[in-house]
Amino acid sequence: MILNFNLADFADFFKTYGQMIVTLCQVAVTLFIGLAAWTVSKKQTKIAEAKFCLEMYTHRKDIFIKIFKILTNPNNRGETDFEDMIDIIPEASFLFEKDIAIFMHEITTNLRRIHVIQESIINNNADIKQTNKELENIEKWFSDETVLLRARFKPYFDFSTSSNLNHFGKLLSKFKLYKMPTVKFRAPKDNK
Repeated sequence: MILNFNLADFADFFKTYGQMIVTLCQVAVTLFIGLAAWTVSKKQTKIAEAKFCLEMYTHRKDIFIKIFKILTNPNNRGETDFEDMIDIIPEASFLFEKDIAIFMHEITTNLRRIHVIQESIINNNADIKQTNKELENIEKWFSDETVLLRARFKPYFDFSTSSNLNHFGKLLSKFKLYKMPTVKFRAPKDNK
């Protein structure tokens, strides 16, 4: 069979279907570019989520460690610890829910009570039995809170849900941008 190729027929075909072919090529290129942009944006979103979780974890861990050191080191409970705790309360209020800020205020109150008792002992203005009893009660409170500390902070180190996030994390969760695997947190081991 001999192919009869007529240039006039080709010109008619191109007039009829040419614009449609050009439009389909443009649509295909646009879809390809759109798909590539969508893929890149998804990857950037996952990277931003991971970075956000890492920053939240790092800041929360730093605050946890400061609180842990204050609760577990009775020899260093003084004015410096009180000032350190006061300095990190605003940051903790942003990173955690209100319960941690309230807990930190309780710690500062007890640190202040220790400082006042120590000052009264130094100035000989205190009843020794009464101050010893009060110091024992405060130390018992610190000891009890140390035992409960890990359980109190555990929900804040679980990044699989957004229920524990404050401000920015809740905003991310509204836009369904926040779904990370659980980060397991372990408190420092006590060397006894």
